[in-house]
Amino acid sequence: MRDARVIKIGKKWECRFVGKKGEVKKMPVTDRGLCEWLDQNIEDPSIESPVKIPHNTQLKELVYGNKHYPDSKAEEKRQEAMKKKTKKGPNQNNKEKKFARAPYNFVPLNAAVAFQSQACFFDKFFDNRYTGYLELEVTNLTPLFIRQVSGKSDSYRYGENNYGIPGSSMRGMIRTICEIISFGRFGKINDTKLYYREMFGNSSLAQEYKNELDIKYDRSQRVSTANALKAGWLKVEDGAEYIYPASTRDPGYNRYPVNPYYEFTFERRGDSFKFTTGFMPGKKYGYEFIIPQYLTKIPVDPDFTKAYKNDISRSEKVDKFYKNIKKSHPDLGVPVFYKESGGVVVHYGHTMNYRLPYTKSVSAHIPKQVRPVHKITDADLVLGLFGDVFDDSQLASRLAFGDLIAESANVYDAPQLLKILSSPKPTTYQHYLEQGENALRATENWNSDANIRGFKMYWHRKTKDDGTVDISWNEPWEESMDN
Repeated sequence: MRDARVIKIGKKWECRFVGKKGEVKKMPVTDRGLCEWLDQNIEDPSIESPVKIPHNTQLKELVYGNKHYPDSKAEEKRQEAMKKKTKKGPNQNNKEKKFARAPYNFVPLNAAVAFQSQACFFDKFFDNRYTGYLELEVTNLTPLFIRQVSGKSDSYRYGENNYGIPGSSMRGMIRTICEIISFGRFGKINDTKLYYREMFGNSSLAQEYKNELDIKYDRSQRVSTANALKAGWLKVEDGAEYIYPASTRDPGYNRYPVNPYYEFTFERRGDSFKFTTGFMPGKKYGYEFIIPQYLTKIPVDPDFTKAYKNDISRSEKVDKFYKNIKKSHPDLGVPVFYKESGGVVVHYGHTMNYRLPYTKSVSAHIPKQVRPVHKITDADLVLGLFGDVFDDSQLASRLAFGDLIAESANVYDAPQLLKILSSPKPTTYQHYLEQGENALRATENWNSDANIRGFKMYWHRKTKDDGTVDISWNEPWEESMDN
């Protein structure tokens, strides 16, 4: 064991120790059990606390004073509990079945559209039609956040002491309910291509990923290489993307050894450019790209450019990192790995094993008979009521929603950080696509012909909102957020 110190930075624990050359090394604590143990045992997480850790790089054991992680008795109890869970019965095997969990579920899609929209003209009255209004009484049971429109007055304030919910918020919610109960079309969607990276295992998606990048594993070097990719420099010219190959003879890059905990670093050295990407346990190498003469360029497929810009899962750290490179070295462009086919770049990424776009967009997984439409003649009952814009015309709304003014309101005096009901996201195809008889194996992904499961709705539940329970609506507020 060697001496080290631990400290909590924001929500994450970090371990610091002195390397062989006297330099201070920093290593994130990724073991969830150890993080929880540190939360319970370290008296003041904001200052460095002395501990002892193993000499290897896998931080799964730690000594703090006379306390040891993992505790031998606790570990024995955990192992015993695991044995009971996996105890073999007459018609059972030793594999524990794991079921997916999420704070939402789906209302299945309608088999067909039941009611088409009837023509409606707004310049005259019809004797056989009616007008009227509905009054809604709403009880708010959980903390509510109303977004303020930039540059405008508070969207939730009506007068000096009155608060409420804008009618536009109720309109969207009621429209979704109407689509379900009227056997209408599926509503508006963000029709984009999702991204995936499936490097490990023997699933069909992992095989697709490896085949697309032609990934081979070198046992002697203990490293994987994507042989289908080359190195290049991405530039935008006249609104279109182009890649300048780093070399026309070979892949155009080399690897160099790095500390596995170095991430998002870059340095120009003469005719080459060295950089490291995001953290990954066991990472051994960074990349060194050749800086080309910029004589040959390859156009990027515009469909891929669109999909890349709409990628909802890309880390903000990645975008910030490459913006810093462009700012520091505007003459170079952005270093990328790319795959070329037929004289066009079909996809690119910022590390060798980058995420790929699925071949099909979201709308391809919605049956045609209930898919969103672009012609006014295909409008259903909901489109006729709420109105919409089509390729050939537009429908005016027949409904107007007033604001809901609260009879009384408890306004938070201090800032509140509310949990966002978003995850797991649509990239979790096991949740969002119909799996049929393969539900436990979840083999249908966004490259398949499977349909989406339907309208996503969140479960209603009562819970405390004071942050004292794990399922509280509130996230803990940290002082650093005040700035």
